[in-house]
Amino acid sequence: MDGMRVGRVSRGARADLTVPPGVHEVRATIDCTGSETVRVEAVVGRPVHLTVEPGGNASQFWHVLTRGRYLRLSVD
Repeated sequence: MDGMRVGRVSRGARADLTVPPGVHEVRATIDCTGSETVRVEAVVGRPVHLTVEPGGNASQFWHVLTRGRYLRLSVD
């Protein structure tokens, strides 16, 4: 979040993090690749739910070579 590592989540798991209110840029990473950056607004008392999932399938191996499309990060 905002260029800093703030948490870690395992496959199939969930992470609950408390972050300061405001607009933040969030990116999920794995090894040297990850997702594109998503802007989210954190408001006191209102949870923000993000989902991380694969950005493609096994036949789309080129995703591994890109910095921002191997994972898909979405705001629910």
